[in-house]
Amino acid sequence: MQRQILIPLPCTTFTYRVVFFTFLCIMKSQSLHITRQRDEIITLLTSTQRPGMNEVIAYLDSSGYFTAPSSENRHHNWPGGLAQHSLGVCKVALNRYPHLPKESIIIASLLHDLCKARQFAVDKQGRIYERRLHIQGHGRRSVWLIEHTRFHLTGEERTAILSHMHKPGEGHPLWQAIYTSDRIDAKLHRAISPHALNPQL
Repeated sequence: MQRQILIPLPCTTFTYRVVFFTFLCIMKSQSLHITRQRDEIITLLTSTQRPGMNEVIAYLDSSGYFTAPSSENRHHNWPGGLAQHSLGVCKVALNRYPHLPKESIIIASLLHDLCKARQFAVDKQGRIYERRLHIQGHGRRSVWLIEHTRFHLTGEERTAILSHMHKPGEGHPLWQAIYTSDRIDAKLHRAISPHALNPQL
């Protein structure tokens, strides 16, 4: 049986230009998506008209909340994934629990994973890595960061954020809403392999 020899085609200047242009289009699309998410999240947060919200939004910008991934290898593990997940949880909760206070759903859902803004980062090769943090448990750390901006959470909002990873007990409807919506949105956006995010890895 005669063996086939594949001869690679030479990369012309035109080919390089097409590849580079495609890369720029992808980056521009991703940047536009992140910008739109930021605008939508800020609109929702400011709609609550709660005192101290401007300081919270300023922290979101300075911490990298809008560009950070939501995890290393679980769900929403891509740039902008944290904001996308938080917004997804908010939309699910608003749709499923219209009888609960809208402003509390917005605040608890959009800020439940706030600590991840500085917990996960992306290196120059596009790989996600986790930083070491001085407060363990991201519900507890998220509450600490929110309150550090001097924003006042209601008791229900605090409980929902603090314990959103744990199944709620009776008499905590907001906690139940965030817990359930968090899981629904996470299942809708499974993790992407590092190779898919960066074929050069």
